[in-house]
Amino acid sequence: MTGFWALLRGELSRWVGRRGLLHLLGWTLLIQGQLYLSLTNSWDSYSAFWGFDLVVNLLWLFPPLGAIAVAQSAIAEERAWDTVGWVLARPVTRAAFVTSKIVGTALPLILLAVVTQGLIAYVWVPDIEPERGFAAVEPDLGRYAAVLGVLSLLVLLFVALSVALGTVFRRRATVATISLIVFLLFTFPPGERSATWHEWFPGGLVEGQNNGADYKRISEYLLGGSFDGAGAVAVAAIAVLALTAFGAWRFGHEEL
Repeated sequence: MTGFWALLRGELSRWVGRRGLLHLLGWTLLIQGQLYLSLTNSWDSYSAFWGFDLVVNLLWLFPPLGAIAVAQSAIAEERAWDTVGWVLARPVTRAAFVTSKIVGTALPLILLAVVTQGLIAYVWVPDIEPERGFAAVEPDLGRYAAVLGVLSLLVLLFVALSVALGTVFRRRATVATISLIVFLLFTFPPGERSATWHEWFPGGLVEGQNNGADYKRISEYLLGGSFDGAGAVAVAAIAVLALTAFGAWRFGHEEL
């Protein structure tokens, strides 16, 4: 893909400075703030702190939604600014253009919203005694890194989805709406969850209870159990590749 690295450097440079700092501040307030409120919750008799299971849930929910919010305009803003033709007039391919949008959007989000927040929580959460529930058991760092990797893959998936949809639809609202619907179906499908859904869809990794035999699979792995979510991770990875390929193909056939 001719020109990919040059385009990627340009995408990443957008995150240097105020944009990156604002995202870092926003994600820290959202994730760490929610963790702190849950740890110090003494007013709701029905709420309890469930340790690093809550960390996983927060990083499963909010960063993918943030990915949709950021990536839904990745192609649309280039069209709005009428810069697509100027960029493609350089020695770059359209496939490189689309792929750089996906990678250049996903990497900063993963670093700021998943990795950084996960590491911050790993440092301070085990040292706090919660008002209600049980104290967080510090997980093995290798297992924790693997879980953060799965959560990062989900962010990459929804960046790829939104960018791919941006090559089809010109309205940001359409891209965001479809991406949000897919997120809800992927994570919280209506009706009873089948065994197939649990095995092959990423949402099945976090479906379950906070304790007992139906404990959430990804949290069970985090705390020392075996990991049986390889199928769901494979589906997410294949979906990323397929969406990237589709976006590159679709944009390659668009008349600018």
